[in-house]
Amino acid sequence: MARQNVFLDLGFPKHEAAVMLMRCDLAQEIRQWLKKRHLSQAAGADILGISAPRINEIVRTAWRRSRSTTSSAYAPKRGSRCP
Repeated sequence: MARQNVFLDLGFPKHEAAVMLMRCDLAQEIRQWLKKRHLSQAAGADILGISAPRINEIVRTAWRRSRSTTSSAYAPKRGSRCP
């Protein structure tokens, strides 16, 4: 079953909706990773090599500051792959 993209339903262009969905997925993956390993955002930020405020922005899904390269940059450090 294909995954639906709520951002398409909201009227965003296809390419923009795909990036927004990817950012949501990244934020969710990081939240789950932190929870599974019982890490604070600060500890997770240290592992990923980013600042605690930056990981907080990602986890809160701060759209404007996140970049599409974020997931591909941090995925290997989390032990996962980004499509």
